[in-house]
Amino acid sequence: MYKVCTCYGFISGCVQYGVDYFGNDIIISPIWITLPTEDALKECLAKCRKNPNCAATTYRTDIKFCYLKNLNFTEFVMKEPYAISTSKACLGMLTVSYTCSIIVL
Repeated sequence: MYKVCTCYGFISGCVQYGVDYFGNDIIISPIWITLPTEDALKECLAKCRKNPNCAATTYRTDIKFCYLKNLNFTEFVMKEPYAISTSKACLGMLTVSYTCSIIVL
């Protein structure tokens, strides 16, 4: 038996896991966000949305820091296993649907 479930997350391809938009920060100090990862990503993007100079974010799951990036965010792209990066264009894409199974005992 299957049930269609709705979850709140990011559309596939909108978020880049293991990618750091290195440099091009718009503020000197990163923002510390200690929420669970998915909520921290949403909060990081919310901070970006409020800043007119922000074009993208990188969130580091290992140190819980959110970095707001300027328009040159793709200038230096690095592989970093603890980084999750996304552009401001992803702001309207936070709901996805998926199919989950129900185990009947």
